[in-house]
Amino acid sequence: YKLKYGHRGGNQPVMNLLSGRVEITSQNHGFCVDFGSIGELDVESSGGLVFEASDIGAWVRAGVAPVVRSERYGRVQLTHVNLNDMTTEGIRLLDTPAFSVQYHPEAAPGPHDSRYLFDAFTRLMDGDADYLRA
Repeated sequence: YKLKYGHRGGNQPVMNLLSGRVEITSQNHGFCVDFGSIGELDVESSGGLVFEASDIGAWVRAGVAPVVRSERYGRVQLTHVNLNDMTTEGIRLLDTPAFSVQYHPEAAPGPHDSRYLFDAFTRLMDGDADYLRA
């Protein structure tokens, strides 16, 4: 969906829900993935919590990375959230080796907080099940 105010600039705070760490990121986009529209909440894979999948702020406060079930993609986990407006910044597929972030994880120049994503991609290609650890 179209964001009311696009994410622009090199100072966007993003929380990695898997590690609890906050990264300062560089962004330039005006649209966002509606996590709640991907599928139904998988309560068991979401720590037993029953918040609405689209209530991203509740998941951030609980410190849990929720999982939804998509008919097309299988289990999809919310991994990164923009802390300014609680919108989706990253997801990963749990049944297929794929993940994405909606910002620039470049190693240089600019913020370096998301450099680990390049290593995560390499670990994913090597078949490491815990590839997205920071």
